[in-house]
Amino acid sequence: MMSISFGMKLRRIRRERNLSQEAFADFLGDPAQRSSSIIVSMSRDEKAILDLYRQMDNNDKIEIRGEMKGILRAEKYRNKQKEDTVG
Repeated sequence: MMSISFGMKLRRIRRERNLSQEAFADFLGDPAQRSSSIIVSMSRDEKAILDLYRQMDNNDKIEIRGEMKGILRAEKYRNKQKEDTVG
């Protein structure tokens, strides 16, 4: 039986989760200093939207989040949410 080193196991985990070195260090680091979530991959559109959002001040970020929540109250999204919870 071949034994896999601890380092090889860590590299496999990093590869399976598709994490950058920084994100993996965060994943392994002190839980108190760990960010609340790690984004593994984003589409080009999601990255562009996030880049724009990061340029805003806190008041505008709050306003945008409110607008997004308001949009998600529309009938077409309520129906989708019901479908997602049923399956």
